[in-house]
Amino acid sequence: MFDLKNLNSDIQKVLEDDYGVRVLYQDDVVFSCGEETDKLYETESVKMPGLVYRIYAPAGTASGIDHFFFITLLGIVVISLVFLGFAFVVSRRYYIPIDRLEQMVSTNQNTSEDEMEKIICGIQDLIGEKNRYREKMLTITPYAKTGMLHSMIAGNAAADNVGKFLDENYLDLIRPYFIVSVVNFAYDGTPALREESHKREIEELFRTVTDIFSTDEVNIVYYFRDIYNVFLITNFETEQEMDDLFYQIHKYVSTAKSNSYVTMGVDIVRDDIGELKQACEGALKALDSILTEGRETVYFLEDTEDCAAAYYFPANFREKLKHCLLRQDKEEIHKLLFDIYKTNLDIEGMSEMYRSLIDDFHLSVMKTLREITELNTLHLNIKKYTGLATLQEIFDYYDAALLSAIDTLHDSAEQVEEDSKLEEDIVAYIDAHYCDENLSMQSLTSRFNVSNKYLSLLCKERFGVTYLQYIQSRRIKKAAELLREKRYSLTEIGVMCGYTNQLTFRRNFKSIMGVNPSVYQKK
Repeated sequence: MFDLKNLNSDIQKVLEDDYGVRVLYQDDVVFSCGEETDKLYETESVKMPGLVYRIYAPAGTASGIDHFFFITLLGIVVISLVFLGFAFVVSRRYYIPIDRLEQMVSTNQNTSEDEMEKIICGIQDLIGEKNRYREKMLTITPYAKTGMLHSMIAGNAAADNVGKFLDENYLDLIRPYFIVSVVNFAYDGTPALREESHKREIEELFRTVTDIFSTDEVNIVYYFRDIYNVFLITNFETEQEMDDLFYQIHKYVSTAKSNSYVTMGVDIVRDDIGELKQACEGALKALDSILTEGRETVYFLEDTEDCAAAYYFPANFREKLKHCLLRQDKEEIHKLLFDIYKTNLDIEGMSEMYRSLIDDFHLSVMKTLREITELNTLHLNIKKYTGLATLQEIFDYYDAALLSAIDTLHDSAEQVEEDSKLEEDIVAYIDAHYCDENLSMQSLTSRFNVSNKYLSLLCKERFGVTYLQYIQSRRIKKAAELLREKRYSLTEIGVMCGYTNQLTFRRNFKSIMGVNPSVYQKK
């Protein structure tokens, strides 16, 4: 990495006749200049153990050596050779391009822009170092392993960063043509998959797939989109039909994963790595045929230019659905959804049409639920179905969700009825026992198993005042009635109205009636 010829020339300029310089690393000579004469001066590098510098001088001239000369010479030699030795060791230790590429990029799928910049710089350095590695570098495999393809396809990589790869041909395929396909796994019901163990199992399967189906003419690599979908990139030399290959891969994977439904979507043949993202989108689009055609087969991307069919959706759907929900008519909901499903299935439209249908259907369902729940405090929500599924599976999902909503509405109505009865019971009890000296919020909460806050809110809602204000008002009104009868003493009336303390009775009476009870009694 250093020009030893120029280094030798520089030292010769300051080295006088009969002098010499030798540099040894672990007793091997790595640099030599000048003559080996009688007198020897030797020292070992402090920075790099094992690196030894030797200076030779003619016998009898040591005392006359110019110290400045030796300092200058030694400085040049030390600085130059320290860098030389350091570069030699580092290059020997770390120059393994493909391994270093994998070190530069984390296996985490979410590659940041800073990491992408490091990748670009690292790949540029690696490719620039040795031409003999170029063919090995121009394969998509290391990029798939490190997750950089995922960053490009998902759109996480900045456009200018991707452009650098494409413009400089740093990212390319070793063969000119490629096809992207996606393998989808589905399971009965919604099993609780252990993500890590499931991914390891699938990864082992696809390592075997790439080993079996890759040949001298066809190279296959894979990477995960998620635990249910795996992308395959098939790279080959000449443009040709590859349908049989994908059917063979599908058969092999289906046999190996007999506990799941395996479906494949396949994009068209492409020859521009810059279209990698479009190719992956094309494979997913082909997989959309699951909507109407079902699972467990291979779907190829088709031309959809003549797809102009309109989906069927009843104009009065929301009114019908609202009527069914309010009447809690589950059978009518079955019929309503089946009519939409069957009519649209018979249209035999393309996947885009069915996606629009599902969007419209979900929006209408949510608007209807909001109309119903505005009448009470109940909140109902149905998450939009976003997974890859058949049209029947999607409508079965919404059918089950709406039946669950009916059950929730039924339970809510029963709860409202129970709450209403409880409120009536509490109010009736208070009205019957307000003169009981033992009546208190604590006794009410224990009797009816409710909280103090619940009682306070109930009194505010029913009477417009607090619990204590209501009790005092009722007691004093009762006391006024008894005072007008003039049959009982003030002490007796206080006790009869729940007051054990006469001072409290008089204070409360004057506060509400405006006069003392004795004055009121004389009127």
